[in-house]
Amino acid sequence: MHTYSEKSRRHRLILDAISENQISNQEQLVECLKSNNISVTQPTLSRDLRELRIVRVPNGNSYCYQPPTKDTGISPVAGLPEKLREIASLVVAAIKSSDTVVALTTLPGRAQGLAQFLDSCNLPEIMATVAGDDTVVVFPTNSKQTERLRRRLVSLLDLQ
Repeated sequence: MHTYSEKSRRHRLILDAISENQISNQEQLVECLKSNNISVTQPTLSRDLRELRIVRVPNGNSYCYQPPTKDTGISPVAGLPEKLREIASLVVAAIKSSDTVVALTTLPGRAQGLAQFLDSCNLPEIMATVAGDDTVVVFPTNSKQTERLRRRLVSLLDLQ
C-alpha cells in the first residue's frame, strides 16, 4: 500500500511531467514515473489522473494531457468530442436540483453511461456521481455551488 507522501510525490511528478512534456498516453506517463523510481499500475495511474482532474486535449493530430487551469481559460470539457455531448443530451429526460444535489433523470438503463460521461468531463464542480437505472445524482464539491453545477450541466447537455 502506498503512503500519503508517496501519493503526493507521484501526483507532483505527474503534474510536472505533463507540464514540461507533450504526453499523449498513460504509457508515456508510466515511463516518466519509472525514471523517477516510481512504479505505478495502470488503475492507480487512471485514478491519479482523475483525482488531479487532468484532461486530454487536442494537440494537432493527436491529444495530450493537460491539467485544467483557470488562467489558460481551457475548459475541462474542451477536449470532449461534440458527438459525445449530443449523445449524452439525448438520454436526459429531466434535470432537478435541491440545495445540495443535482438529479438527472434519464431514459431507462442509461444513467450509468451518463454518469461515466460526466465523470470523464472532470468538471471541478463535481465531487461525485451516483447512478441508478434511470437517475444520476450529482454531488457538488460545495453546497454553495449546486445551482452553478445545475446551470453548467444544462449548458453542457444543451438542455432547456
